[in-house]
Amino acid sequence: MGFTKGNSNDVIGVTLVAPDGGETDGSIDLADIGCTASCNGYTYFPFDGLDPGTYEVQVTRNGDLAGLTTFEVS
Repeated sequence: MGFTKGNSNDVIGVTLVAPDGGETDGSIDLADIGCTASCNGYTYFPFDGLDPGTYEVQVTRNGDLAGLTTFEVS
């Protein structure tokens, strides 16, 4: 996922919601990847071994919902 106008205080979070409602969370502090006063970039969160079904990905920035999408594993 991409982000713009980040800074060292920002935390990007991801929640993967499985078809059965189970959740897996991940996050990254932008300071940990060298972001200081302002940065743009991309990051990823690998989720593997997923069972078939429809999943939702919820993305947050500092705890606020920034976006969501769904995808299908067959």
